[in-house]
Amino acid sequence: MRSLSELAGQDLTWQIQPGSATISDRAQHSYVLFMGDEPVVQAQVIWQRMVSYEVIMEAGEGTYEVHMDLAVPERRSMVQKAGVADSIAVFELASENMVTATGWITTASSRKLAWAPTHEAGYEYVIFAPGGPRLVTLSAAFSFTKLAVGGNPGHLLVASEEADDPELPALVAMNFALANEQVYLIHRDMNAPRSDLSEPAGMPKNIGDVLKLLGGKQPGA
Repeated sequence: MRSLSELAGQDLTWQIQPGSATISDRAQHSYVLFMGDEPVVQAQVIWQRMVSYEVIMEAGEGTYEVHMDLAVPERRSMVQKAGVADSIAVFELASENMVTATGWITTASSRKLAWAPTHEAGYEYVIFAPGGPRLVTLSAAFSFTKLAVGGNPGHLLVASEEADDPELPALVAMNFALANEQVYLIHRDMNAPRSDLSEPAGMPKNIGDVLKLLGGKQPGA
């Protein structure tokens, strides 16, 4: 595995592995991060709908675990390095619309960073300090080849200046977890009846609805 610090500034792409494309109430997906044709980082995702979303990411710096609580509206999440009790970063949801969401990440070094989409109906998300440049840009990864989707699914770009950030692996793991969970809607009950009183009209209920909204739109455009 390569260290994420040495991958800063490189053009990277997360690819979901064959057999990992099913969307069910309980699932496990496998992903590999590529730099060109070279596999450099890998991740496993395990979820239970409306209960939890877990990511285990293995990079050169070590193994990082994201634990997301889907049983609470704030979707509170934390990142830990395997074998270390203290969290490196924690997340809480700030807002959500039909497709996208925003939130705040607080790190162990006391930074308060924003997490937000680059397009109101997109799947590319950035982490940044308010008023500052992008630190980590990541697009959710999926393999629904029969649906036309604009943008570049799975794309990851770490700002060059982040190479010396000891919290970088945690931020990449957090963005990976948040962006992918938001697209797959694991926090929503897909079997619940639609209600105009409880949610906006047209609120997507599944990944197909989301991709129809995203289709043909370039994140950040």
